[in-house]
Amino acid sequence: MKVKRRRTALAFKELQRLVPFVRRWKAKWLQIRRDRVTQFIEDSLCQDVIYKLIVTWKSRVVNIQRLIRRWLQRRRAQKTLHLLSWNRVERVSRPSKPAEIPPLAVKMLLISDLLRCKMKEYVHLVSQWKVDCERMAALYAQRRLETLFEDQISVLRLPQKPRFPVLFSREEVLGLMAQADKKKSRWSRLAKDSRRHGLRGSGET
Repeated sequence: MKVKRRRTALAFKELQRLVPFVRRWKAKWLQIRRDRVTQFIEDSLCQDVIYKLIVTWKSRVVNIQRLIRRWLQRRRAQKTLHLLSWNRVERVSRPSKPAEIPPLAVKMLLISDLLRCKMKEYVHLVSQWKVDCERMAALYAQRRLETLFEDQISVLRLPQKPRFPVLFSREEVLGLMAQADKKKSRWSRLAKDSRRHGLRGSGET
């Protein structure tokens, strides 16, 4: 109990350091909302503006819903392909060891974790790619100014944008199988956790 009280006190002490930042964020958040309400009231004085806002809002909501549905469909299809790839490698490497095959929920959980890691790496690569493109464009603009009166000016060639790998490699699947083997004693609990968080066998999250 003493250790628990001490941990609680330390946690509250750490949270106290965030109070000034939270207060500034709250003041800024309230100011933004007030500005939006004021702007909306001013715009609503004209009936045509209200109609335009409604039409714009509805079209954006419909577009967002379509994009989300497409993204969910692609994600389900992608996870299904990863699961099929896992099963194919598993049949070849463990043809007569059904007891060592993890449950479907555990497979989907590990696939989701790996996809999340790969997405973070992809976002980092895209950010770095954008920085490289901006640097090369600035250098190209400078060189064009320097060679403005010359006959030949080289064409700007930007690096190729990183591509997100759609399928897992065989090495990545073997890595997932190794992770599943290490967590064999926790398969039941992992399966319950995955169902609790909405990971189903169809690959939906």
